[in-house]
Amino acid sequence: MTLDEFKVIGNPNGLTPLLQALWYDANQDWQSAHQIAQELHTQNASCFQRCNTLEIFLYNLVQFGL
Repeated sequence: MTLDEFKVIGNPNGLTPLLQALWYDANQDWQSAHQIAQELHTQNASCFQRCNTLEIFLYNLVQFGL
């Protein structure tokens, strides 16, 4: 499956929680992605949380020209 195919999945409810978080992230819903990742207590979820936080930080840097 490509990233574009993954993004257009209509409903992520059939996916695992980590894949749901990645789906929301890929579809620009960082709040939902973060909420799901916060509820997971696995090494992969911890990595996702750190990467997602970094992504939001970098996005804000670009948006605000910092």
